Amino acid sequence: MFAVSTNQHDVVDYLLEHGADMDIQDSHGNTLLHMAVHYKLPVMYAHIENKWKSDERYQGADVIPLSKRRNNQGLTPVVLAAHLGMDDMFNSILENERIVEWKYGPISCVLYPLDILNQTLRCIVDRRHSKLLVHKRIQQLLMKKWSKFAKFAFYFRFFFTLSYLLVFMLITIMQPSSSTIISDMDKICEEASLSDSNDPTMIPSHNPSRKLAYSILAEELLKVITSDISYAFLLVGHGFLLSVAAFKGTQELREMLRRGFKNYFSGRGSQFLENAISLSFCFFYTLSVILKIFFYNNLFHMHCISSASSSSPLPVLCVD
Repeated sequence: MFAVSTNQHDVVDYLLEHGADMDIQDSHGNTLLHMAVHYKLPVMYAHIENKWKSDERYQGADVIPLSKRRNNQGLTPVVLAAHLGMDDMFNSILENERIVEWKYGPISCVLYPLDILNQTLRCIVDRRHSKLLVHKRIQQLLMKKWSKFAKFAFYFRFFFTLSYLLVFMLITIMQPSSSTIISDMDKICEEASLSDSNDPTMIPSHNPSRKLAYSILAEELLKVITSDISYAFLLVGHGFLLSVAAFKGTQELREMLRRGFKNYFSGRGSQFLENAISLSFCFFYTLSVILKIFFYNNLFHMHCISSASSSSPLPVLCVD
């Protein structure tokens, strides 16, 4: 390993001729190829890999190729080169790993291992290595991903988010004032009282069950909602926003559990902002809906009780 790190080809060949083991790792889990990447030795990297492929000891079906071995950080040699931003080393490894399918004169068909490109792409984006991001092979991979599925996923999320924001904006604009809510409560209580007094099957009682009272009020509330398009839109809109917030929040919590709390918020720039805003919005919106339900329920109940003191039919509906 020292001979590889110091770029001594003769010493490496001498050791291998006398039976030196190539399948070795240091205390950090780095193999010979990792060391060649660390010290920016593309020629030594190709030399070691060729020696590995020509040695019969490492050609079994159960033997993991040296180029796919991971160190203690979980990085293969090519991913390590991308992690460190070594564009020359990265390009050399890609050219060394390519497979020439056929060749006719100056024209050739070359295959690049897709697994290597996929492994390095995430690392390049996370580490923001702009030189590697504009690499020709990475650009080709990105264009293929965009045309095959990323384009459709992007447009779907864009229009879905746009519709979500439009619904949220309309609900905020159409939210009724407190005076309108109290006026509608008066109407509901009055209609419920009249329907109860006009129903010959109802036996007047000054102490009915709350279940009966709320069933009558619910019927009147449903009439108001169906007759007023604004209330119907608010109800459906809040249901839509709440379901999306619950779905998005569940996804974010699963991602946090999978990656860990520290790694979830360890992203930089737009990634950290997106995670923080998504989780905060889902939590606070769901909390606001729950608090709003309790608030309106208590306000409605108190309003019925206050109305009962001035009219006789209402105690039949609102007082246990």
